[in-house]
Amino acid sequence: MRWSGGLGGSSRRVSLWARQAVSYALVDTSIWLAYFNRRDSMHPRARQLVSPDLRLVTTWPIVWESVTLLSQRVSSERAVEAGMLLSEGSLAHIIEISPEDLGLTWMLMRQYAARRLSAADATSFAVMRRRKIGTAISFHADFALVLSDRTVLGTKE
Repeated sequence: MRWSGGLGGSSRRVSLWARQAVSYALVDTSIWLAYFNRRDSMHPRARQLVSPDLRLVTTWPIVWESVTLLSQRVSSERAVEAGMLLSEGSLAHIIEISPEDLGLTWMLMRQYAARRLSAADATSFAVMRRRKIGTAISFHADFALVLSDRTVLGTKE
C-alpha cells in the first residue's frame, strides 16, 4: 500500500490507515542516508532497523532531504535510485503533509529554535503527534530529545 505525495488532498488509503490501530515507526533521513550508502559506518545498523517486521512510514520532506544529501555525499545516481525506491513505497509508506502539520511544524521550529531543527525534522515531529506514531527510527540525537515521550530506535537504545 502506498500513498501519493505532495501537499493537501487526501486519499482513501490515508483515511483507512488513520483508522487502523497499528503501531507504526517513522524513519528519519539519518537512517535512509546510512541505508543507501554502503560506505557509511552506520549502514549495517540502518539495514537492521529498516526491518520488514516493522510498519515503516516516512514523509515527503524526509524523502527530499535524503535524496538531496545522497546526491551531495554519495552520487546523483545513488540519490535517484534511492528516491525512486522510496517513492514507490516498497520500503515505507509515505505520509501526506497536511496544513495542520505545517502549522505545527512552524510552531516546533520556533519552540526548539536553540536546537536549529530542520523543517524536515520538525515536520516529522508534527506528523508523529497528529498520527499518534509512537516510534521513530533515527540516528539523530534531537529525535530522542524532542520525542522524549516516544520510543526512538537508533539513538542509544
